[in-house]
Amino acid sequence: MIKSAHLPDLFTLQSIFEGIQDAIYYHDLEFKITNWNPAAERMFGYTATEVLGKSVFLLIPEDRYSEKKKLMQEILNDKRIRQYRTFRLTRSGKKIPVSLTFSPIKDQDGKIIGTSQIAHDISFEHQAEEKQSMLAAIIESSEDAIISKTLDGIITTWNKGELQKMIVLVTDLFDVSKIQSGKLQLNMEQVNLALLVQEMKESFLQAHPEHILKIEMPEESFVHADRMRLEQVLTNLLDNAVKYAPQQKKIELKILHMDKVVHTSVKDFGPGISEENQSYIFGQFYQSKEHRDSSSGLGLGLFISKDIIERHGGQIWVESKPGKGATFNFSLPLV
Repeated sequence: MIKSAHLPDLFTLQSIFEGIQDAIYYHDLEFKITNWNPAAERMFGYTATEVLGKSVFLLIPEDRYSEKKKLMQEILNDKRIRQYRTFRLTRSGKKIPVSLTFSPIKDQDGKIIGTSQIAHDISFEHQAEEKQSMLAAIIESSEDAIISKTLDGIITTWNKGELQKMIVLVTDLFDVSKIQSGKLQLNMEQVNLALLVQEMKESFLQAHPEHILKIEMPEESFVHADRMRLEQVLTNLLDNAVKYAPQQKKIELKILHMDKVVHTSVKDFGPGISEENQSYIFGQFYQSKEHRDSSSGLGLGLFISKDIIERHGGQIWVESKPGKGATFNFSLPLV
């Protein structure tokens, strides 16, 4: 009687295992999954039949493999790991933020034969933290330039130029949020890229009358695209050419047709971008060391542009050598 009162039977343990809302799964020392509860099926999208006996690396992003092996070493040292924040992969390939708790599994002799893992989805907390970071970045970038107030808190001036910067910053943040949630929509139509560039030239020169924009392109260059998003990419590349090469007033924009592909490039004649920075320049919130002090913004424009071009089935990249300017290129299928 005492035994049954303090040690739940296997049926009770199985009921608890299946009823827990967090994903629970076990794997052995060869990383093969040996147990899988219903919550794990809901979180990751795999049934128990599909994953039992499979490698747990099925759930782990490649850039987290070494992290997993390091954690396993901790388990083998008979340590329990609580609330370890990382990322895991669902069946669809979506990367989700999780908080993991690891515990060693032992046999009757006390020998470690595997590990149990409890995975808690922290997507909501992760998104909240990202939004908080974004807001902090806006404040740091623009706070003192937008308004001036009296000691009583009454606004006395409003800088329209800085207001426009704020609008761009907030728009970029909304676009990033849409990209992360998979809700950035494209309104596709046949667009004459050459005509779009010609229309943009006038507004660009009005905003930057001291610059010379040299354009080389055919009269017609049709692509299947979202006109507004394509204009957003071109605007970002031209604005960057102005921002990062303030002493140079010449910018070149070229459109070429190459093997059923429309190749567009924007070249500045500024200080250029180091090879190290080229590897990260399309990343979210990234600003190169060379330009961090001379430019405003959050470092989102190229991240957004890359996503837009890739959603169109194209590619975007940069070519640069320090001291010889930078050329940003993107390609799209020619209609």
